[in-house]
Amino acid sequence: MSDLTPIQALADAELIHHFEAGVLARGRLLAHKVVALTLRSEGAVQAVTATVPGSQHPYRVRLNHSPGSRLRGHCECVYADGGLPCKHQAALALAWRAQLSGEVLQAGPPVVAPKRKARAAPPDAP
Repeated sequence: MSDLTPIQALADAELIHHFEAGVLARGRLLAHKVVALTLRSEGAVQAVTATVPGSQHPYRVRLNHSPGSRLRGHCECVYADGGLPCKHQAALALAWRAQLSGEVLQAGPPVVAPKRKARAAPPDAP
């Protein structure tokens, strides 16, 4: 595995390999609600902690990135307790990327412009 910087490890192309598609989609809906985000370096390891809203109560979430490895996370939720990366970790990953890149997080899913229907030609006037 190549040595990725944190911002490279947080790119969409990497996140889709770390999180299931549905988990990442739900994380996108929460990312703008992440609060108390704290970045810290522990030697070569970059770490971030934050509070992310949950369905029952807010969860404390932590992500680590070290050169040569994928993101590692911890969340207090039941889903992550089973060892799987959860939507709270996905939300924190997206908020961390925004913090590093200056990206503005949107409330809700990305807006996709609807396709326009082709207009019918007007009938010929007599």
